[in-house]
Amino acid sequence: MTDPHAWNSAANGALYAQNILDGLGKADPEDKAALTSSGKRYIDQLTSLDGWAKAQFSAIPLASARS
Repeated sequence: MTDPHAWNSAANGALYAQNILDGLGKADPEDKAALTSSGKRYIDQLTSLDGWAKAQFSAIPLASARS
């Protein structure tokens, strides 16, 4: 079953963060380096969280996940 709520996905959150980071970098080129540094850290955290969550969910037997 696909979750229709995009904000429930850390992977989607990383995409959102990248899009925001790109927009902020264009809007404020003077601070782009600082924005990129903190933005990349946040995106890395979301990517790590997504991997952890997928590993946790994959450990649940399918029969248990459906009940």
